[in-house]
This record gives sequence, structure tokens and C-alpha cells, in this order.
Amino acid sequence: MSTAEPTVDEIVRFLSDGLGRELLARTVGVRRRTLASWLRKSSSPSPRSRVRLIGAFTVWKIVAEVEASETVRAWFIGMKDALDDYSPAEVIAEGRIEEVAAVARAYVQRS
Repeated sequence: MSTAEPTVDEIVRFLSDGLGRELLARTVGVRRRTLASWLRKSSSPSPRSRVRLIGAFTVWKIVAEVEASETVRAWFIGMKDALDDYSPAEVIAEGRIEEVAAVARAYVQRS
């Protein structure tokens, strides 16, 4: 990915590679076939999905400051006390991105 702000298409591809299609679809709150259509560029994410994609990408970048890609993926799946024992992926799917970003920043500070 370039140093400029990535496009939503680039974010979709990046997160699909990093999280996997199933987890990314759950994180954004869409079906896998919807995600597949974004990857084929036969449709575009809705405004709500765009917010969740950008939020997930931002959280990924935060955690990736201190962890390898495999660990970042695991971080998205694992239950977090600070998120009432929900995973970051589940909380992002609810649109509560700022909460997840705050937990990610605290995680990086402890690392």
C-alpha cells in the first residue's frame, strides 16, 4: 500500500488478506458474498460499511505497531475485558469503533 491514504478498495483488499474474508465480513457486518462483490469491484461498500472498514483498518494499524499480522488477526478475534468480553471484531460490527480504538491504544501502550 502506498504512503498516501489508502482508498476503500485498497482497505478492503488489505483487510481481506490480513483478517481473512470470513472475519472481515463479520467485522463489517456484511455477508461474505457482499465482501466478494467489493473485491471484484462489482459493488461498493455502503457509507456504514465504509466507516467500519476504515475503523477496522485504523485499529489494525494501531495494533500492528507492536504485533505481527498473525497476532493482529488473533487480537481482533479474542475477547477483551475492556469490551465486556466481546471481541474487537464484534464491537466494530456494532459500530463502536472508538471503543475498540481506545482498547487498541491501551494494548500498544502496555506492550
